Amino acid sequence: AVACAPRGQRALWSLNVQVGTQSISPLLWALESGSLEAAKAILNDLLTIRADRDRYYFGADMLFERHPDIIKRLATDGPSLLPTLLDGLIWRSRITQGGRRRVVFYIKNFIINTDGSFARNLEWLFDCNNPSLVCHALVSTCTDVVWSRVAFRDFTTSRLWFLFTVVLFVLSQSILNHLHNGAIGQNPEGLRITIFFVRCFLYLFSMGTLWFRNIVGIISDYRSGAVVKRGPLKFPEYLMLWDGAARMVLAVLLTLMLSLEPVIHCLGDPTALMFAERCSAVESLYKWYSWTSCTASFVYFLLLTDLAVFSTRFSAYTLVCSRAIVDLFLWACGGLFVTFAFACCVCSLEQDNAEFHGIPKSTFSLMKVTFKMFSGESLSNLEEHSVLLGVVGMYSVVSVIFLLSVLVAQLSCAYKVAHQDMMGLARLHRIRVICDTMATCKAARWARFVDSLHLDERVEFGEGDIGLPGGIPIWEPASLHITTVDMIKRYGGSTNEEEQWPEEPIADNEDDRFDRVEKLIQKSMKRIAKGGGSAGGSKMTSSVGSMSMGSSMGASGA
Repeated sequence: AVACAPRGQRALWSLNVQVGTQSISPLLWALESGSLEAAKAILNDLLTIRADRDRYYFGADMLFERHPDIIKRLATDGPSLLPTLLDGLIWRSRITQGGRRRVVFYIKNFIINTDGSFARNLEWLFDCNNPSLVCHALVSTCTDVVWSRVAFRDFTTSRLWFLFTVVLFVLSQSILNHLHNGAIGQNPEGLRITIFFVRCFLYLFSMGTLWFRNIVGIISDYRSGAVVKRGPLKFPEYLMLWDGAARMVLAVLLTLMLSLEPVIHCLGDPTALMFAERCSAVESLYKWYSWTSCTASFVYFLLLTDLAVFSTRFSAYTLVCSRAIVDLFLWACGGLFVTFAFACCVCSLEQDNAEFHGIPKSTFSLMKVTFKMFSGESLSNLEEHSVLLGVVGMYSVVSVIFLLSVLVAQLSCAYKVAHQDMMGLARLHRIRVICDTMATCKAARWARFVDSLHLDERVEFGEGDIGLPGGIPIWEPASLHITTVDMIKRYGGSTNEEEQWPEEPIADNEDDRFDRVEKLIQKSMKRIAKGGGSAGGSKMTSSVGSMSMGSSMGASGA
């Protein structure tokens, strides 16, 4: 039916059918009914570039105008069709120049909505969580363009502030309070004042910014319905992401540090120096404050790993390491179970070794054996108890030889599996950063970026061959994607838009060609059966062999 459509309305016929007062999309109907082959045929027809002597015809603009959420629809109802759509938005020349090939990526509808804002197509592709899909040439080009020209600067600006707060935290907690060689808490007055004001700055701006960002993220998720159910409870997606959860933990830790701040508690002690960290009023609190500070320092540096997004190689490495942490956790659980089991066995023995007196000491001693921290003197003391020495030796075989070997095998297999998709995982991480950054991008900056792409200008297919608008031209190595057929279907004759395209010849598929070869062989075999005589039979056999060989070569050549 589409073949009968006027060439100027062929795309419209594939996307809009008026039935009474209702408008039906054949493409969506095919997706919702599960007719993926029909949907694929419609996509291929829409994304085929046709040309007569006057103009080019391309259905990409009408496709995204009719279905702005086509990426989301395909991701939901037909994920296998996403490569078909992405391939259709790329044109490659069959002619190479100097070992390079001209390529045009039609990214206008992929990154820009009909109202001119940033499209959500990258966000929908991220929700697919398919590492191989985001490595597609079109998706990679879009992410690289948006990242390098828009998102990079905004992301860098936001991370520079966080990096500045990390530096201040390290100064106040790990450097400044150790500059003076005197007694603990007896720093010079100028140093004490500096530490106090740096910590006040952190509590006011770093902690305040974290709480503001956490509250805004949680409220926006609840308002938009972006929640994850865990039994009867609903949690915002913001807290389900590791960086969102880490920011919440860091905000809580900074709040605890503020409540335990020794400088504030010492202000009420008349015997303490001004802005001193140690006094009689904080002796019982300083240990808790130091532990909280240590944990906060670790979370600060954990959030800094987000800076690996600047390089896909570094990002891929950090993501592979994060995948291996799961196997490391499983090994630790198994090791603790084995250690506790042997500790209970040791305590049930009749022995008076001080290193194995009680389950806690036995567990700690066995852990030292695992990590080769058990002293030689302590090991020689075990010779007085042969049974205890045997149990410890058995534990060494299980923990040091067996479990550590299993850990090495686990990490090797986990790295091998994750390494296959490491670049895709890195691009997924970059897409998420781009989507988060573009949500706060100013409209004026986005408009300048769109204008710099010149997407309204027509792009050349070749010298003197002015093509279609909406794309960006690049040159790629000729051997990267070998193209030997012209991707544009060109027709002669009339250029009237009301006329339909000339009928295309139906190409025989491979099964039909082999069926014809099989029938030819059967006919030849019947002739052999009717023929008589050995000589005649041998002649017929040789003729059949030559005929079947020629037919096979013709089928393979076709």
